[in-house]
Amino acid sequence: MARSLRMDFPGAWHHVMNKGARGTYIFRDDDDRFDFIGLLADASRRYRIEVNAFALMGTHYHIVVRSSGALSQAMRHIDGVFAQRFNRRHGLDGSVYKDRFRSKLIDTDGYLDRAVRYVHRNPLEARLVEDLTQYRWSSYPMFLSPPEQRPEWLFDTALAASQLDTPKKLRRYTEADSTDADIDYNENSLAIGSSEFISAMMQSAYPCAETVGGYRATALRPTIEMVDSVVANFFGCDPLVLLSPSRGQLAKARLIALGLGQELAGLTLSELADRYGYASSKSAGAGTKRFRDLCSDTAWRLIVEEIHALLEGTPLDEICRSQRRR
Repeated sequence: MARSLRMDFPGAWHHVMNKGARGTYIFRDDDDRFDFIGLLADASRRYRIEVNAFALMGTHYHIVVRSSGALSQAMRHIDGVFAQRFNRRHGLDGSVYKDRFRSKLIDTDGYLDRAVRYVHRNPLEARLVEDLTQYRWSSYPMFLSPPEQRPEWLFDTALAASQLDTPKKLRRYTEADSTDADIDYNENSLAIGSSEFISAMMQSAYPCAETVGGYRATALRPTIEMVDSVVANFFGCDPLVLLSPSRGQLAKARLIALGLGQELAGLTLSELADRYGYASSKSAGAGTKRFRDLCSDTAWRLIVEEIHALLEGTPLDEICRSQRRR
């Protein structure tokens, strides 16, 4: 199985999670939960990770940490020791977890508070409680207590940075039913943040064959509308021209939109057929083959590469402004 990309460095913020093998419970009773929390404290001291939020669910857990650059060692300690003790306590053997832990790098500019909110609201979203303050296995009620009553390994750095440094502010932000703070959560992505942050992280951790799946899950895809706009702007035509058969240069422009719509926007052949006026997904597939044949010509391959670069580096609002200026 391909291993997902792991981005870690001193000071990095991570949303960390893991789940039980085959969807089974990893927290069967309070002994399991106390044991895991004890391991959080131990890892904090050993590996100098700063635990800023956590929630222990039945089949999985969530943690927000600031790393010292040793996140893998810390989580290997927590998950490894917990699995051994869990099996011993319950008379089991074999894998406790579905896989190694997952981690998402968090953009501190406007997303750190959202990640903490997401973790703290997990028991509520799962309908385990109606009042988050009553959920014992989360850092949320701990943060509502005076600082001197909190465990020394639980940090409030994320809350302070997000100006949620009082119980009143934290409750108002966390317990609101509807808020712009909700994140668009993709379990397979490797980062949470702005498009600029994700692009920068992906460029600094270029994927190899082993990690390309995680890279593709995280890298932001252009929309098919962006593809059409950039291709149309490059060829000096209206984007609507690309949606039906044409001749000459415009026919090749349509093939480029079709091919990049599949490669970059991720549309299926059926979706491409509907958009570009092909009779069937098989016909659209033949069109994508002609696109690849077109790219075998050096001159056209350079054109496709230039359009590809524009799509990677141009925000949608700039594309729209450029289209209006044409």
